Amino acid sequence: MKNIIFHSFTKLNLLKTSINLNKQQMKKITWSLFLAMLFVVSGTMVAQNYSKAINQQLSHYLEQNELLPQDAKWQVTNESVSRTSGIQHVYYRQLFNGIEIYGTESSIHLMSNGNVISKDSKFIKNTSQKLIGSKTPALTAIQAVQSAAAKLNYAISGPLTILEGATGIARETLLSDGGISLSPIPAKLMYAITDANELVLSWDISIQEKSQQDWWSLRIDANTGAIVNKANWMVSCAIHHDHSNDVEELNFNTNLYDIPNYDEVVANSAAACTECYEVFALPLESPYYGARTIEVQPANPIASPFGWHDTNGVAGAEHTKTRGNNVNAYEDGNNSGYQPDAGSNLEFTGYPFSQIYTNANQYEDAAITNLFYMNNVFHDIMYQYGFDEVGGNFQENNYGNGGLGSDSVNAEAQDGSGTCNANFGTPADGGNPTMQMYICNDKDGDFDNLVILHEYGHGISNRLTGGPGASGCLQNAEQMGEGWSDFFGVLLTIEPGDVGTDSRAVGTYLFGQGQGGGGIRDYPYSTDMGVNPQTYDFIKTAAVPHGVGSVWAEMLWEVTWALIDEHGFDADVYSFTGDVNQDAGNIQALALVTEGMKLQPCSPGFVDGRDAIMAADQAIYGGANICTLWDAFAKRGLGFSASQGSSGSRSDGTQAFDTPSQTATLSVLEEVCASSEILTDLGGGAPSGGTYSGPGVTDNGNGSTFTFDPATAGVGVHTINYNVPSGPCSIASSDSDTIEVLAVPAGPTTTGVTDFCVGDPVTVTATLNDPNNVIRWFDAPTGGNFLFEGTTYTFTPTGTVNIYAQESAPGPLSQLVISEISLETPDRFEIQNVGVANDYTGYRVAVSDTPYSNINAVNTIVNTLSPMGANSVMDWNDDGGAGYWGNNLFWDDAGTGWILIIDPNGDVVDSVFWNFSAAEIAGFNVTIAGFNITAADLDWTGVGAPLNSSCTSGSFRRVGDLNTAADWSGTCEPADFGTPNSDINLGTPGCAGERTISEIIAETEDPVITCPADVIVQVSQGEQYTLPDYTGSATATDNCPDPTITQNPVAGTMVGPGVTTMTMTATDGAGNLDTCTFTVTVDEVLGLGDNEFYNNILLYPNPTKGSLTLLNRTTTQLTNAIITDVKGRVIKTIDLSEAGMETNFSLESLATGMYFVKINTEDASIVKRIMKQ
Repeated sequence: MKNIIFHSFTKLNLLKTSINLNKQQMKKITWSLFLAMLFVVSGTMVAQNYSKAINQQLSHYLEQNELLPQDAKWQVTNESVSRTSGIQHVYYRQLFNGIEIYGTESSIHLMSNGNVISKDSKFIKNTSQKLIGSKTPALTAIQAVQSAAAKLNYAISGPLTILEGATGIARETLLSDGGISLSPIPAKLMYAITDANELVLSWDISIQEKSQQDWWSLRIDANTGAIVNKANWMVSCAIHHDHSNDVEELNFNTNLYDIPNYDEVVANSAAACTECYEVFALPLESPYYGARTIEVQPANPIASPFGWHDTNGVAGAEHTKTRGNNVNAYEDGNNSGYQPDAGSNLEFTGYPFSQIYTNANQYEDAAITNLFYMNNVFHDIMYQYGFDEVGGNFQENNYGNGGLGSDSVNAEAQDGSGTCNANFGTPADGGNPTMQMYICNDKDGDFDNLVILHEYGHGISNRLTGGPGASGCLQNAEQMGEGWSDFFGVLLTIEPGDVGTDSRAVGTYLFGQGQGGGGIRDYPYSTDMGVNPQTYDFIKTAAVPHGVGSVWAEMLWEVTWALIDEHGFDADVYSFTGDVNQDAGNIQALALVTEGMKLQPCSPGFVDGRDAIMAADQAIYGGANICTLWDAFAKRGLGFSASQGSSGSRSDGTQAFDTPSQTATLSVLEEVCASSEILTDLGGGAPSGGTYSGPGVTDNGNGSTFTFDPATAGVGVHTINYNVPSGPCSIASSDSDTIEVLAVPAGPTTTGVTDFCVGDPVTVTATLNDPNNVIRWFDAPTGGNFLFEGTTYTFTPTGTVNIYAQESAPGPLSQLVISEISLETPDRFEIQNVGVANDYTGYRVAVSDTPYSNINAVNTIVNTLSPMGANSVMDWNDDGGAGYWGNNLFWDDAGTGWILIIDPNGDVVDSVFWNFSAAEIAGFNVTIAGFNITAADLDWTGVGAPLNSSCTSGSFRRVGDLNTAADWSGTCEPADFGTPNSDINLGTPGCAGERTISEIIAETEDPVITCPADVIVQVSQGEQYTLPDYTGSATATDNCPDPTITQNPVAGTMVGPGVTTMTMTATDGAGNLDTCTFTVTVDEVLGLGDNEFYNNILLYPNPTKGSLTLLNRTTTQLTNAIITDVKGRVIKTIDLSEAGMETNFSLESLATGMYFVKINTEDASIVKRIMKQ
């Protein structure tokens, strides 16, 4: 199919539903979904009173604050009672200002007693707050169509007029086609959610564009004309197929059906039949599988009570051509509109046919007749299963049975708009769908019955999902539309004698592949995992929508054959009764899948579809098949624990292969040392949902893992129990396994160190209890980092510290091992660093490649390693994303393979070979990163490990350390990639001894510090003083060398006038310290000319060589003069209390330099600078 533009509602604040479960609900889905949910609504409800059920459902969301009162307004879009199950299906949308909101398609489904069997809601919260723009349209319906045409690059070439005027609050209008649409264009107002999660008023329109390739359903902003969202009703199936995954090479030119002489067949056929058709009748898939037969009066009296050519509901045909109530089949190629006319007897026989289509021999009559027949037959079959008038089926006249008529299929044979294609466009109920069948080279798709059924199937799934009034419910990424269509095709062409393991392909005739051809899907359909290995995870990389759909179809194929195995096969597909004791398996499969489509939510995902089918089984057959269904779905990864994630994404689901029918099994690790840390996230119990118990065991409450504390359990052998409660398909069961907690030998005797100086090396010792063992030193009593191996350990501590000595058997400290392998798609493997952390830079990992038979085939990608933590893992896969190997890992559980780890020198560190003989391994000879590796270099010996069992539900785990096949049991176990395997060890016997502490204690003697003398400095008025570094002026002594001296405030600190206390600290390497203090006094120097006193005190000569005269020309008595150096240290103090006008003193003893003389009176002071020469 070509790409389809779809609008995802994942950005909306959608409400969770009972079928579209959130992630936690999906993981915990139980039988109560199908039984207990029957009691959600009171049984007093009568069939038509669905309003109470809807309001009760919405009240729950109001109570949970998931909706506001303004948001709980709704309008029913369709309501019907199923003819097969008796379920009342009610579909409704949210309203805002009385107008429907597109994308809020919701439903509730009621049993005949009024109980709710399924419900879902996609209502959005805060509708008023989300509204942007006007509540009234600025554009008319015509203007909206014009805007859409411009954005879709459609040229309006005809009149665009109103055919039916606006009615109701939504202004429903019918416009002419404007030359851009094959049908008139309907328009009505709806609200729509933008990608920015805003609500806008929009025109809802649909354009069936004239090239017949697209049928757009669009929401056009009623104010701006922008396209808010769009969906393509035309589902096209032009496939570019790829058989790279096929199991075997198929010859498309063999086993062709022996084409008979059709002239002879016609000559020998019955003459003058009435209402008869010469066709390839079901269950024939195509002309490859049988000849045409003449089918006489094949119309089913229940589904087509007046025959296939009636339209007025009165006995007698209205048409003698291939036209009637259910389908109008005609040629749409170079003879457009042509239809064979069979006359009043309606005898559509004798038309020539050949498998070889040419322009000269198109065999139109035969092609159109076969197309007409197949559309009618499928209509009549599906009518029995609930695709009837109220179910939204395709009829011109609904004969008063409800639903909207005027919507028979327009089936176009030999369509000229393309080749090697087929498509089906489905508008909402009441609009005619269109089927287009194409020519592909020399084959006419009108004779490929499986493809015809496939296309018609698109109409069924689109009408049933979300109700007949919603045709946009299969636009999400995980929708399964292509799957249902393939399912219809392969189921209705099952022939007596077929078995589930047969290979069934799609499109073999259309693409001229011959009987048994490979088809146009990645894999043919088969219950044989070797033929079709698809599981739920395949959708993550599959093409959208065909690849995703084929995975769903394979699951439905498993369901079909599981039911056939249980209930048998009935070639009469009209024989549905609803009685599990009468309906054959294929009948039940068709009934459950069809009813399931009605029960699932709009925009469903795989889990939604699975749950809906199981709900359908409860409604139709009383849940008789529930265990069979679980087994079938689980086989393909949609088991009990599978989770869907968002149906708008195909990459966030999780597959699971468990079923409620499994009994308990348990396999846990064999032994653990008593000194081991608490072991977390241990598992081994299956199926999920059980509880673990036993000494030292704490169940984690998640149904899958437990924690084990060896210390609590104590030394000895302990029994671990796994108890699984009863389920719908199983009785309560339990299993047990044992864990042995091994005793830990006594630790060694150690010596420590005391009173050492930090910075000096120290030596600690440990004495072995067994001279055959070794001592290993660690920095913690458990776990921690490895430090050194040896009985003595010399190192330089940074302070007081404890280290620990452990006695153990000699062996590696760490080791790389290949620990886990999965050979199912996606292929995956894990390596583990067992032991202490190690730097593996330069190590390389290489793997095998195809062909499997060549042991020396090497994958082109070789990955390198880096440092790995203690007991850590790395894993790779070929699925893309995190851990991607770089290309495909060509492995298979039926094939052979190997993995190799080499160190930087090219030596083999670890290896594993599987499914090879010893002789084949002996011939191993490869080159990896320039190193030649042969069998002689391997650590592996003997035959390859037996990894040949199907292991879709888990992985193969390493269980030993012998480097032989014995290391791998070949048993499929639950996968735990990314988690270190706690049962892999380094191969040393027993447990390592207790760790013994060795104390290294630093000395505790404080240093002694001596401060410099007090300091006095002078600064100009208004300035601050920058403290210098005084650490050089202080001295410290200690028993350890070189204590560090610091000061506070630190050097560079600015201080103002006054006294600042300086604290000096001496600290040694052990942190011992001592402090002392001194003061720094800052005096301001008055500015020149600013003070009369300053100007009348003179010092001369300045500079001076020694003698200095102080002249006091004031009347103020001086008190003293203090001489300091530039660092503020006091050099000399002179008493001036008895001095007269002139005083002489000598500076001859002072060194050359600048000094300060502070001259004081009782209430003032000045500072003079002098220079000593």
